[in-house]
Amino acid sequence: MSETVDYDRVWLPQIVWYCRLIADDRKLNMAFEQSGDKIWTSVVNYDELVEQVLDVPLDIRFSAILSTSASADLKKALAEFLNMFTAFDDAVGRSGRPDLQSREWREIQARAHDVEVLAFVEGVGR
Repeated sequence: MSETVDYDRVWLPQIVWYCRLIADDRKLNMAFEQSGDKIWTSVVNYDELVEQVLDVPLDIRFSAILSTSASADLKKALAEFLNMFTAFDDAVGRSGRPDLQSREWREIQARAHDVEVLAFVEGVGR
């Protein structure tokens, strides 16, 4: 992500879209089960999800949050979501596999839902 990225029109709507995907088990499972010519997102597995959401250096992620015109509540929700997802993925790196039924994952989904709701209220990603 470079300094020329419009965080409000590019980065924020993308993160909100991924939060919608993460918050909804049915949609996430559908994404992970894609195949052939019926692909509607590049998120076809957990590793790709991580790449799309977290494959930006931490300092740039938080710079992006601060650079948006989002409310303080939405910025806080984004930071909490990204922190929890980062910690979860660090644990996955140690264990070798994501447990998408775990309490920790459910907490990430709840934070993703918070982002989704706040973004809707603010008109982000519509």
